[in-house]
Amino acid sequence: MSRPTSSITSLGVGGIGLGMSFDQGYVGSSSMMTTTYHRIPAGTVEIRRASEVVSSDEHVVGHVDGFIVAPDDPITHVVMERSHLWGHREVLLAMRDVASVSSDQIGLRVTRHQIDDFPSETPRRASRLVISPVSG
Repeated sequence: MSRPTSSITSLGVGGIGLGMSFDQGYVGSSSMMTTTYHRIPAGTVEIRRASEVVSSDEHVVGHVDGFIVAPDDPITHVVMERSHLWGHREVLLAMRDVASVSSDQIGLRVTRHQIDDFPSETPRRASRLVISPVSG
């Protein structure tokens, strides 16, 4: 009989099973794991959904949920999700409020108490992306 090699489980909020679990399986099992690497060009950073947003007083105040992009392609706002045990809200942060961008983290010019005063906004999301073919 095979025995488990390892199992790591997080029960999440309040121990009610809202977290993620990871199980490597049993010795001799045929389960496969995949690892993905992103190649980020030198001199650039990667910001992804769920990257931390940190206030000027060094508190994690939320996570990136998306970006608002102008028709001519510059990013105008960061959509930040603030969540807690009883709910969540989305806050739009203008690029003037962003002090720094590093890999997987956005630093802000405002404190966590100032962010509490920002209005909640739900941006309209595109349901699909349409890309026109380039004719040559």
